[in-house]
Amino acid sequence: HILTFEADRSSDLLAIKPDVDRRTKDGKAAYAAWEATMTPSKTAVGPDEFAVGQAVAEAVQRHGEARALLALPGDSEVVALWEMQGVQCKSKLDRLTARSSTEDIIIELKTTQDASPAAFGRELVLYGYHLQAAMYRDAVGMVTGRQFSHRIIAVEKPGKKNNHTAHVAVYEIGERTLMIGLA
Repeated sequence: HILTFEADRSSDLLAIKPDVDRRTKDGKAAYAAWEATMTPSKTAVGPDEFAVGQAVAEAVQRHGEARALLALPGDSEVVALWEMQGVQCKSKLDRLTARSSTEDIIIELKTTQDASPAAFGRELVLYGYHLQAAMYRDAVGMVTGRQFSHRIIAVEKPGKKNNHTAHVAVYEIGERTLMIGLA
């Protein structure tokens, strides 16, 4: 998420673990030196995880619609606090566009094995993304007093299946799907 939504801040937020054999004396020393540079504000990621994150971020930037969504003015990693049926709730939204854009949009990034409409539609239900989208939309509406639409940027993780290419699709979660999510 950081490499896609906050690439300009990634060096402040991420620390790439050294690719060393920690069973050796030199490996232990290199890892200890790296650990000494860690701060609480940084998230440690392995080299492979970082490479996947870079591939995902690059694929999103190559996709016209996804790139345009992320170029809209707004905020990333927004924490929303609200009450639902007497229960205090909290969530972290990937991105909210600012009121100055043509419409208010909640934007989420989801990685998937298959970003095609049929396959991702199944994942939407299987993983409850429609429930999450409905809750997020209602929460943000309660907090801001505005009506938001909801888009998901679905990105295939690069791997052998897709020739190590991260394919991207953008889906709008429609009103009917959001209502099913609230039911």
